[in-house]
Amino acid sequence: MGSAASPEAGAVPAIASAITNDLKRAVQTVDHQKTKGLFQPFVTVGHVTADLPFSIQARGDAFFLTTSIGHAFQIFNMQTMKVLFVSPPLPGKITALTAHRDLTYVAVGGAIHVHHRSKPVERITLPATPGNVAVSAASLEAGIIQLLIFGDYLLALSAPHNALMIFSRSTRQFLNRIDFPDTFTPVKMLHPSTYVNKILIASAQGSMVLYNLHTLMLLYTFNSLRSPITTLAQSPILDVVAIGTLDGRIVLHDLKRDEVVFMLSQAGPVMALSFKNVEPNNLMTSPLLASATNDGTVFIWNLNTRRLAHTMQAAHDASIPSMQFLNGQPLLITGGADNAIKTWLFDQPDRPRLLRQRSGHARPPTRVHFYPSDNHVVLSAGQDGALRSSHMVRENANREFSQKPLMGFARRANQAKSGGKAHDRIQPVTAWDMNPLRDRDFDSIVTAHNDTSIAYSWNYGRGIVGKLRLESTDGTPFSAVCVSACGHFVTLGTKGGALNRFNMQSGMLRASVALGATVQITAVVSDAENAWVYVATNEAKLYVFKWAQLELHTVLDLEAPFIKMVYHAESQLLAGAAQDMAVVVLDVASHRRVREFVGHTHQIIDLAFSPDGRWLVSAGLDGRVCTWDLPSTYLIDAFRPTSLVTSVAWSPNGDYLAATHAGELGIATYANRALYAAFTVRPIDIETETRDGIALPAVAAVDASAPKDAHVDQTLAELTAEAGDAPTAADAAALHIVTPDGLTDQLIETSTLSRSHWLNLVHLEDIKARNKAKEAPKEPEKAPFFLPTVAGTAVRFD
Repeated sequence: MGSAASPEAGAVPAIASAITNDLKRAVQTVDHQKTKGLFQPFVTVGHVTADLPFSIQARGDAFFLTTSIGHAFQIFNMQTMKVLFVSPPLPGKITALTAHRDLTYVAVGGAIHVHHRSKPVERITLPATPGNVAVSAASLEAGIIQLLIFGDYLLALSAPHNALMIFSRSTRQFLNRIDFPDTFTPVKMLHPSTYVNKILIASAQGSMVLYNLHTLMLLYTFNSLRSPITTLAQSPILDVVAIGTLDGRIVLHDLKRDEVVFMLSQAGPVMALSFKNVEPNNLMTSPLLASATNDGTVFIWNLNTRRLAHTMQAAHDASIPSMQFLNGQPLLITGGADNAIKTWLFDQPDRPRLLRQRSGHARPPTRVHFYPSDNHVVLSAGQDGALRSSHMVRENANREFSQKPLMGFARRANQAKSGGKAHDRIQPVTAWDMNPLRDRDFDSIVTAHNDTSIAYSWNYGRGIVGKLRLESTDGTPFSAVCVSACGHFVTLGTKGGALNRFNMQSGMLRASVALGATVQITAVVSDAENAWVYVATNEAKLYVFKWAQLELHTVLDLEAPFIKMVYHAESQLLAGAAQDMAVVVLDVASHRRVREFVGHTHQIIDLAFSPDGRWLVSAGLDGRVCTWDLPSTYLIDAFRPTSLVTSVAWSPNGDYLAATHAGELGIATYANRALYAAFTVRPIDIETETRDGIALPAVAAVDASAPKDAHVDQTLAELTAEAGDAPTAADAAALHIVTPDGLTDQLIETSTLSRSHWLNLVHLEDIKARNKAKEAPKEPEKAPFFLPTVAGTAVRFD
């Protein structure tokens, strides 16, 4: 019922095909490896965009946005912000991309990968010379910094080689290359409108050159701006382009005359530029220019007056590498390094407004927990101060809990604490707990935060911070949170040794006790019957309090302090992560130690009981994720992902394990193989049988054009192969899934009827004997033909 310092009003209903899709994705890993352990990398959720420029193209009246998410890319329908396609994992990190019709060109290392929508089609390797001598991808790790398509040209700008590679878009054959001198480091390129076969290339030295791609001739060298150029944008006026520089200047330059038309200046480097045309049916509007900075601010300039029209403060929480106005629409699309894509609507004369967005954590999440009433909803809290809800099946159901009621308060608190720039988010979550039992009546989630003595409640159904502001009695920050089994109370422990209980509905303090100024509470849990409260401290003691008034019952001495505790209500077991790297399991009924697991070589970060209480998962700073079998005392699984696990959580049904990883913005989920493949519980040696280097789960590949049940047969074959032997043709036919009205003859189907419908089935023979007729039924006497009768079940005379 509680957790220690660790971790919509309608949940989206689970659909039948979601389970099939879950199993289908469970066998996919970043490097397509096969694992034999308990957990299989399943899918990562929460990735929206990386810190690279996106690509937008129009197909008819619809606009589609292609963006990188690290080792893969995804395509959005901008009208609905729905993901249409997600590519399979690529062999390296994407450095540039562009889209043309149904093809997407992605630069990874020293190669360009061509995809038809999301399916790989071809791989183009960059040549070292015009003689097509291939260069290894290792030498081009930083690789291509920009891809551009116009006409039949596919251009790749390579900063490490100081060269522009020219390919044929139709044949994908290498045509030629342009090499630049050491005094010219290319950073951006642009095809000026109506300039046939011409390409404009800007450098980090502040100069620009114009080349003819057909003749490879240098046509013109423009005067240097004496500041590194960061971005280029074509204006609606022919021959005029906008140039952004590192020192904050926005230069509108006439290429034909090599003259500066006029210049604007903003605070901070210019990261992206985009022009908005005057709408043909609205002559009152003015042409606008949008510019973005590296701190997430967007400036809107009126080009008629050459003045700043509006400042969009904190449009993003990080740098904005790309933005673009949609042609013919009053919409501005911005993509930030904060893992967010936003659409801004210009329907007001004074300022734009946020129309829609897709976002994830801006900084790596450190807490994860499945919402107890929904097997597909994962709650996470990150270093960015955000509390988010992510859906494993429907990513368009992802959302961030609103902090609007706290904006003014959080801004003042952060400004007073930092003495610098204020921001509107509260401090990162350090401890939390939740209970959905009364979430329709009042708030069901409580969070404690870094360096603050105030805890906040959250309403899951509304997706917003609640009305409660719970303040510690000793003025020190809260370090542990536990919501009671009934959902009416929350007990919080502080770094100053105070234990406070509040009512979840009114926020009133109901009980309080002080353990001493030198005592720091590290974990708090309560039992399922609201009888006992267990408090772990930094002095290697476990305090047991009676629930009612927090009256001390007993104190248990521990061999080492608990830094984390979890409780399993059905089995009445309490597990603690000790500072001596041991996992200790206590029976709360007898207050006795029943298990101790040793194996981690560094401090344990998080613990999680399986829903049935049989298994206990522990994650440590040694990188291992261990699964312990409580009945047998065995270590039955251990794996070490490529990135350190910072938090773990079991799904309510036990089919997934969610985890957050250091430096990763997404939430990784691992499938429990014991549910769909043969898994034998046996002891393993942690030193020799730990599965090292397990790749993190990839973002689920999506193809909106594929049939709904595509690849199901292939998935069944993979799952069977995971269980042991490769399937034969007969096995594949036997495993083919059909959707019958009932289950097979070999399985028992549980009924959904009420108890009264089946309770008397055990007495069925007695009931039949009781209801048996004593004599055979007799035919009713027939009335004389001349007497009229009334129609009915019984014979009646009229």
